[in-house]
Amino acid sequence: MNSQKRFEQLINKFVQNRCSKTESEELIRFLQQKDADLQLPSEDTVLSLLDSSNTIDEAKSNEIYQRILEVKTGQSKRRSIPKYWTSVAASIFVLISLGIYFMATTSEPQIHTLEKLVNQEHIILEMEDGTINVLDSLDHGQVVGVRGQSLGNVQNNRLTYDNDLRSEIPVYNTLKVPYGRKFELSLTDGTVVHVNAGSSLKYPVKFIDGLDRDVYLEGEAYFEVAHRSDQPFKVHMGGVGVEVLGTQFNATAFPENTQTDVVLVEGSVKLSAQDSFSNGKGAELLLQPGQMGTYTKNTEQITSQTVITDVYTRWVDGELIFRNLTFGEMLKKLERHFNIPIISNEDFVNREETFSANFGKESIDNVFAYLKEIYDLEYTIQDNKVIIN
Repeated sequence: MNSQKRFEQLINKFVQNRCSKTESEELIRFLQQKDADLQLPSEDTVLSLLDSSNTIDEAKSNEIYQRILEVKTGQSKRRSIPKYWTSVAASIFVLISLGIYFMATTSEPQIHTLEKLVNQEHIILEMEDGTINVLDSLDHGQVVGVRGQSLGNVQNNRLTYDNDLRSEIPVYNTLKVPYGRKFELSLTDGTVVHVNAGSSLKYPVKFIDGLDRDVYLEGEAYFEVAHRSDQPFKVHMGGVGVEVLGTQFNATAFPENTQTDVVLVEGSVKLSAQDSFSNGKGAELLLQPGQMGTYTKNTEQITSQTVITDVYTRWVDGELIFRNLTFGEMLKKLERHFNIPIISNEDFVNREETFSANFGKESIDNVFAYLKEIYDLEYTIQDNKVIIN
């Protein structure tokens, strides 16, 4: 029997929970080899094998997952998933290596994509070729590029890039932070970025002389930008651009929000609608320290107001503060902060008033106890989710 047929046979038996210990070991070896010539079956093929009477053995699945991760690069271990595993075969790889398969009430199987599952649990770094590194496994460890070169080191929840990296063209990495987590980056120019839960930042591993320092944000981050008078630092996000030379500011651009906000702590920034510093279109506004610039997506207008900047930046220290949020926005922020799904009725989400509060570092139980007392809110917390009645 050739390798492809044997590989498919083992997958079929594993999905149906019929793999012996010897066969499981053989499947592990196939997956560890990461042979690009091996073709995984389609989702439809695997789904057709699933039967409500058969469930994948969780212990066996976890064993396979851990063994797959035991692939050495030089002297150190790293959790990485080559690009070809993350395309068509993504959900099948998750099914096999993570054992993530569960039956809905309709007894129909549901499978999440690899990236979604990783994002739910881990802080990941996506390399320029699509390779994914799970940074949680690299505490006090080295981050290695796709060509085997050292990019930097992870220590105390921060990735610090080596400032002596060599590159003649911009090569981008993308950091993705899941709900309930935060992470810090120290870029090659000395800029420090605090990335909030549920956010991603795309940036070059090295800033090239003569080119602007361009980064791309989805979500929320606090920037401490190193000053370079001859090399502007530009943040592209949510239909708006921010240009600085050296400053500290908070930027919020979650895709579900109706507006994009920039709160300036020190220095100065230029806020440009429709990324006007790239295409010469749209309104522009120069912010001063203590001001918040707001870009409204449906009108494409920029406004500013004076604010207490501390209110918008204390999330960096783990504090939870709401200021003039709708109840829908407030619930979404709670989901990101605590990494817990919240199911609400439309009456509560669509309340007309806005919500402001400072919860500091309170638990989710205390937050909802407060909401129950003030708004007569009925809710239950069960199975790692909040249900508002």
